[in-house]
Amino acid sequence: MIEIDNSIVIPCPLVRFALRRASHCPSCEHYRGLAQATQSGAPVEYMYHVICARPITRRLQRIEDD
Repeated sequence: MIEIDNSIVIPCPLVRFALRRASHCPSCEHYRGLAQATQSGAPVEYMYHVICARPITRRLQRIEDD
């Protein structure tokens, strides 16, 4: 299983595409898993997209906390 930490966000259609922590996705009724977007070895936010039952896959983004 791929771990999505709390620094990864996604534009969520349930909140008018505002950024939401992607760690919420696996518990959402619309979550359909992850799709590999790039080759292995890249950071998780580049390597995967969230598959959502809404019409489009969602790109992951990382928030850096200083």
